[in-house]
Amino acid sequence: MLNRLHSFRTHPEITIVALVGIVLICCGGICVLVGWPYRAAVLSGIGGSLAAAAVVSGLSPLNDESFHEFRELGIKRSFFNRAKIEDDQWCKWLRGARQHCTLLGIAHGKWCEAEWFPDALQDSLRRGVKVTFLFLDPDCPSAHQRAREDTRANRNTINAIQDSIRFVWGLRQAVPEDHRGNLRLFVYDSTPSSGTSWIDNFMIVTHYLAGFANVTSPALWVEPVRTEPDTRNLYDIYMENLKKVQERFATEVDEAWIAEHLPPEVANA
Repeated sequence: MLNRLHSFRTHPEITIVALVGIVLICCGGICVLVGWPYRAAVLSGIGGSLAAAAVVSGLSPLNDESFHEFRELGIKRSFFNRAKIEDDQWCKWLRGARQHCTLLGIAHGKWCEAEWFPDALQDSLRRGVKVTFLFLDPDCPSAHQRAREDTRANRNTINAIQDSIRFVWGLRQAVPEDHRGNLRLFVYDSTPSSGTSWIDNFMIVTHYLAGFANVTSPALWVEPVRTEPDTRNLYDIYMENLKKVQERFATEVDEAWIAEHLPPEVANA
């Protein structure tokens, strides 16, 4: 509340409107005393509207300095727990993609386990959407470290990554050959500190916490915003991070990679 009241000090025009409203209300009261009821009603009505508008504007989060800083970073929404995002919302985002959908994560289990995912993916590929999956390399040290952390959530992370790669690779093989190039899979060997679902011009970004299962990670909805020349927003930072992971630390999954790295019992599941 104190932050909201700060708006009256940082936006003097709001205070001026409030004072004008109060003055008009007082004038309306004087008109009542001298027997001018019509003028009293008009002045009081206008004054009351101005005062109410000033109060609403002053208490609005749109005038909160912290709110503006939040928006200037490019954050549209925040989610305390990404598992609270409804599955059909992820489906709508994927089906709504017009250019690309780039997914950086560990095993992408929420995508692969969703009933709607195969149809939504194939529909996007047929429409020419470029879909890219970046999985944490199941053979890298970071994957084994994350696996040790995930044992508290009763999750076999290595198997989960392998199962997801096999599943998405199978979906890719089922797509007509002329659309198959729209779906690319990579494995990366770098610190899995965050996950990013980048769809056209917005991102859902999660930050992994070593003491919790990834599915419960906090998430941010980030969009590009205009900034000063020397100022960066979160959208640009996460985009740069994703591109660097793909360019510097990732290996594309192909037939040879599948044959070499997926155990036979997983590859033939």
